[in-house]
Amino acid sequence: MKSIAQMAKDMDIIRPAADNHNRDSKKLIGFQTDFMEVYPEVRPFLPDTHHFFTDQVLG
Repeated sequence: MKSIAQMAKDMDIIRPAADNHNRDSKKLIGFQTDFMEVYPEVRPFLPDTHHFFTDQVLG
């Protein structure tokens, strides 16, 4: 089992990557939102939670 100090050190190594991932995710969501505002007619062609392949096969 790792000590608290070692776990904190590991988190310091991982944190920048997690922050970058979160920042990129926010940028992507912003881009998608802006795109949908400009081109609302493409909405039916975008995947959504009810368009998953497994639902088409099983449903």
